[in-house]
Amino acid sequence: MVAGSWLKEYNESVMDAQLWTLYIPSLATFILVGIGILFNNARISDLNTNLNKRMDDLRADTFVRFERLEKQLDRLAEQVSRMNDQQIRLAEQVNRLAEQQTHLAERYNSLEGIVIGKFDEVDARLGRIESRLDLP
Repeated sequence: MVAGSWLKEYNESVMDAQLWTLYIPSLATFILVGIGILFNNARISDLNTNLNKRMDDLRADTFVRFERLEKQLDRLAEQVSRMNDQQIRLAEQVNRLAEQQTHLAERYNSLEGIVIGKFDEVDARLGRIESRLDLP
C-alpha cells in the first residue's frame, strides 16, 4: 500500500501541476482583461469629463454671444425709437411749415391787392394832376 499511496500522491501532484498549467494562463488572461476594462473605463471617464468641460465652455460662450447680441438688439431698438421720434418731429415741422407757407401766401395775396390798390390810387392821382396841368 505504500507503493500505491505514493503513486496516488504522484498522480495528484501531476494533476495539480497540470491544473496549475491550465489555470495560470487563464488567470493571467482574466487579470489582463480586468486591467484593460479598468483602463478603458478610466479613459471613457476622462473622455466624459473632457466632453462635459467642452460642453460647459460652449454653453458659456453661447451665453456670452447671446448677451452681446441682446445688447446690440437693444441699441438698435433705441436707435429705431429715436429715429421714429425724429420722424414724428420732422412731420410736425413739415406741417408747421406748410401752415406758415399757406399763411404767407394768403398774406402775400392780400398785400399784393393792397399794393395794386395803392398803385391804382397813385395812378388816378397822377391822372388828375396831369389833367389839371394839361399835361399830355
